[in-house]
Amino acid sequence: MKLFYTIMVVMLLAMSGQNSYASFPEFFGASPSTSAVGSQANTDFSDPANAYYAGALSAFSDKLSLNASYDYVNHDLYPITNIVVKNSTNYSGATQNGNVNTEYGEFRHTSLHVILPVRYPGAGNIVFNLFAPMGSFIETNTGHPTLPEYVFYHARYKRTEAFLQYAHPLTPNLAFSLGTFVGFQVRADMSAQASITGTPYGSSASAKAKVAPSLAALASIAYKLENWATYFAFKQEMKSNLDANMMGDTSDPPIPFDIEVASLPYYDPTIFRLGLQRKGDRLSFMGLLEYQMWEHYQTPLVRITQRASVKSSDNYEHVQTKNILLPKVGFQWNIVDALSVMGGVAYRPTPLKGDFSGSGNSIDSNTTIFTTGLKWNTAFSNFPMEIAGSFQWHQLEERTVVKTANQENGAGGSKIGAPGYKIGGNVYMASLGLKIVF
Repeated sequence: MKLFYTIMVVMLLAMSGQNSYASFPEFFGASPSTSAVGSQANTDFSDPANAYYAGALSAFSDKLSLNASYDYVNHDLYPITNIVVKNSTNYSGATQNGNVNTEYGEFRHTSLHVILPVRYPGAGNIVFNLFAPMGSFIETNTGHPTLPEYVFYHARYKRTEAFLQYAHPLTPNLAFSLGTFVGFQVRADMSAQASITGTPYGSSASAKAKVAPSLAALASIAYKLENWATYFAFKQEMKSNLDANMMGDTSDPPIPFDIEVASLPYYDPTIFRLGLQRKGDRLSFMGLLEYQMWEHYQTPLVRITQRASVKSSDNYEHVQTKNILLPKVGFQWNIVDALSVMGGVAYRPTPLKGDFSGSGNSIDSNTTIFTTGLKWNTAFSNFPMEIAGSFQWHQLEERTVVKTANQENGAGGSKIGAPGYKIGGNVYMASLGLKIVF
């Protein structure tokens, strides 16, 4: 029966494949030309990738432009070895030690950005931003329920996401934008009649699911002078929930089961952005302060609620979060008219409070992000074209976790993760892209 319940939960999670992940560009930037300057908007108003940060910047362009890129991410996180992986809270036998898989592997990703001018002069632009993993529409992974988990790196940015905005110039120097991005809510119901070995007839089941879109708001305002520009942007919180009911019974002996499965696999925080740029003939500078609000975050852990014979999940972890401020600075140096070098640095504090010494398995660390890249300007059939490449190094601050005494339920013994381990490591991202203006 334990195997049957496990299979049912796995099936329901598989049905949640439309859930919304947090944004790939939130971590790595929207394109090579934005990733290379510290993951923020650059000074080229014709670049549609800037609309991810502030759609109003695109209102200062009056030409059709396209930007497409390919991204590669590799994770190199600290291994976690020789810790308690089983105790009486998740296993009926003796306490066991073992290793935790922190090899989250490689990830390949693509993006497409478009500025589409409205046909009437001064009417503004429609801007579209699309982010998608290669080889799949979405990849879901709620992580292990009890073992230590780098909760923001396992599968958080592996999803397709679309942004649509309208950018309108109020004056030659002032513009605003309004738009939306789309998430999904999943509701599933499943009933089953489980026949165990020895019953003369097989098991049966029925299932239904509903995937409903959720919309969150985007808004921004931008002001520019001859060499300066500033912008303020807002991105609304997005929760992407999975809720499922599973009910039925076994045939012989008749054991009813009726459980609710709930998870918040992916969460987009409310974000406020304030950016400032100075564009020079040879040297340009960019800065951004990004404020993220995480008070409604929940870990993606699957939570089971008992309504019949199957017990509820223990849910020993009680995550505390904090709002975070991310500073970003970047530059672009035009070595010659056709070739530019870019660089930047950003700092991302972890939104998780505490030292992870108590119950729970979610771990994270403060991250310093170093960025660089090259940009080459050329032409294709007399249309201006730009080829750009970027590289990012995310360095997770090393932290030592020492678990407190007693098990998660208060009984004598060692917590899962005891005696302790180190958090840290590196994440690398390389990107190559092409922009063309018509």
